[in-house]
Amino acid sequence: MADELDVMATFIVDRLKASGAITAIVGSGSAARIYQDVAPQGAAFPYIVFSSLAPNDVSAIGAIRIATRDQWLVKAVVQSSSFGGSLTTLADAINTQLHGDDGTSGTASGGNVVHSYRMRPFRLSEVTSGVAYRWKGGIFNIMAQVT
Repeated sequence: MADELDVMATFIVDRLKASGAITAIVGSGSAARIYQDVAPQGAAFPYIVFSSLAPNDVSAIGAIRIATRDQWLVKAVVQSSSFGGSLTTLADAINTQLHGDDGTSGTASGGNVVHSYRMRPFRLSEVTSGVAYRWKGGIFNIMAQVT
């Protein structure tokens, strides 16, 4: 049985794969470079990684859990010294796909997404062994229920 975090993760992947702008850059189907938590070692750039940051349950009267809300970091990653190009295209498409969803398109395997919206943008630079990497995306508040 899926839990609410599984429902949210499925929703994120499904929404990202529904974007032609995203699949044109990271691929489609099972070959899409969209990873939960960590990209595999040696993954081709660019890719998208998403992670759960702060899940918490939403309760009604007493201890009746009615949903779970979580903040998800969803970011595009490139090997580049610039924040432009495919990084900006991916970040914009991530925002378009995940921001402002009121749940009308939020049915995912095992549950429903009540809402999805961006709380704040995200941007980071890193240099490792002389190689520059850029991350860009957002932190999204997503609420889901299991069915």
